[in-house]
Parts: sequence; structure tokens; C-alpha cells
Amino acid sequence: MVDNVFIQSFNDDTHQIVASLRQWGAAIVSEYLKESQVKTLLGEFGHILHYKAKWLKVLSYRPGWGSEAVAFKRENADTRLFPTITTLFGSLFMNTICDEYLGVPNQFNNSIYLTHDLANEEPVTIYHFDRIYALKFYIYLTDTSTDNGAFEYCPGSHLVG
Repeated sequence: MVDNVFIQSFNDDTHQIVASLRQWGAAIVSEYLKESQVKTLLGEFGHILHYKAKWLKVLSYRPGWGSEAVAFKRENADTRLFPTITTLFGSLFMNTICDEYLGVPNQFNNSIYLTHDLANEEPVTIYHFDRIYALKFYIYLTDTSTDNGAFEYCPGSHLVG
């Protein structure tokens, strides 16, 4: 469910998605994943959060809140153990959006951050802007709303950051 959002939802029209990114700084892709893919991702996600490997970095993320996070370079990920994660973040769909929005060359999904945020009264972080011109893909594996911590941003702020 999306509350108080003026951004139209898109399916797979990359040109409309990029137009929304340019205008508003965000785009919503409705029903991007099938239910079976979400279920598989949830399993891989739970596994990767506790997996030990040199290519995987556990992040000190929101200490004391019970939240968990890991980061890794997509090219180093174990595709045999995490095929859905690596395929999803290496998809032609995402790559096309990235190329059209950022231009070529770019570092398409070079670094991947997976987080498990728990509800809390405090915001995850204060409003900020990234100092690097980048494109982020947020994929929620559970329903989100303003009550449980959906992504928030200031429309158009990508133009002045």
C-alpha cells in the first residue's frame, strides 16, 4: 500500500520509470516480483544475513535495534547459493533503467546492501543526500506503509543534492 504518493505506479515500461526518476527522484514499479520470487528471496535473504564469507561484509547497522545488514560486491557473490538475489540485481530490466538514467558507462548494481529493518519510533536516518550521483533500487519483501517504515524522500530534492 502506498500512502499519499503522487508518483504513478509503473509495470515494466523503462522509459516511463526513468521519466519519473528524472522528474520526481523516485518511481514505483508495481508487482515487479511474483509471489514465488518473493518467497525465494525471503529464504535467500535470511540465509545471506548469517552467512560467513570473505566477499560478504556484515554492517554495524542501527545498533541495539535488532536490525541487520550486509553488503557485498555483486560480482563476488556466490551465485550457486544466492541465485535469485544475484539474478535479480543483475537483471536486464534494472540494467536498462540504470543505463538510461545514469548513462553509460556506470557501475550498475556494483554494491548491494541488504537490510532487515525493524519498526521503531525513531527514523532510520535523518534526511540527507548522497554525495555520489547514484540510483538505488529498493525491493521490499513485505508490505510497507508509513506505519512500518517505508522509504521516505523529498520529491525533487535529487535535483538540488
